[in-house]
Amino acid sequence: MEDDPRSRLYIQYAGFLAHYQPRMFVFENVLGLQSFRQRNQLDHIRDTFREAGYDMAVHKWNARDFGVLQSRERLIIIGWRHDQHQELGYPDLQPDYKHNFRVWDLLRDLPPLRPGEKDNRRYKSAPTPYLQRFGLRDENQILTWHESRAHRPVDLEIYAKAIQVWDREARQLRYPDDLDAHQISHKNVTGFKDRFKVVAGEKPFSQTVVAHIHKDGHYYIHPDAGQCRSLSVREAARLQSFPDNYYFEGPRGSAYKQIGNAVPPLMAERIARRVKAALQGKLKGQFLPSEPAASKQLQLDYSLAD
Repeated sequence: MEDDPRSRLYIQYAGFLAHYQPRMFVFENVLGLQSFRQRNQLDHIRDTFREAGYDMAVHKWNARDFGVLQSRERLIIIGWRHDQHQELGYPDLQPDYKHNFRVWDLLRDLPPLRPGEKDNRRYKSAPTPYLQRFGLRDENQILTWHESRAHRPVDLEIYAKAIQVWDREARQLRYPDDLDAHQISHKNVTGFKDRFKVVAGEKPFSQTVVAHIHKDGHYYIHPDAGQCRSLSVREAARLQSFPDNYYFEGPRGSAYKQIGNAVPPLMAERIARRVKAALQGKLKGQFLPSEPAASKQLQLDYSLAD
């Protein structure tokens, strides 16, 4: 990470702020930003944006509080131009979605698949109330990207066992404790004991969907023992709250990676609506406390030429 040029992309972002001068901006990142380089990175981002003409605040939110059936904690940075400090701030995003939906409400209308199969012709049933309430599917949409990856026979054995352990004991499989000798292939047998994980259909949210899903599906095993596979692209997209009318460009692996890297649309929409209301002057007094001013000023080159 220290030498990864992506860790400095915020400087380019600040360049766009300095050039276009929007009244507000939104910036999302992972929780690790709080500790990266002993928090110096976050402080430097704050100083960089301040030099570009913006104050900012950082708060942690979980996508599951915005209608997404996935536990996904992220940092949401919101900033406002210095000359707007009396009118703008960090809008209060306290969630107000109350529901009793479960992960199965994302999956039950999709046709069953075996590993390596796809079915982009038809839905199995009408949209569930969850899909309708949060706009993920309507009656007229066409099913796309409902295709699963193929798996090695030994991985399918492990998947079947993982589902069995979950169904019988309501716990996730422990690697290598719950496996037979021929199913153990990783040299590291002391860490990552949850490397095979079932997406529990009866829970109100799943585990976090991350970009690693494009490499394998071990952490995202479908809960139906009759299907015994990892999630299809469409199922992963739904966990991330993408409506079924989203079509992902590129091959299957690229689609998985796009999904894992994305901000859940339901969460993004909620943030966007609050920012819009703030810009329209409809959030008077509905801002969270701001953070202390930046500790120093920087002189940076925000050239957009490159």
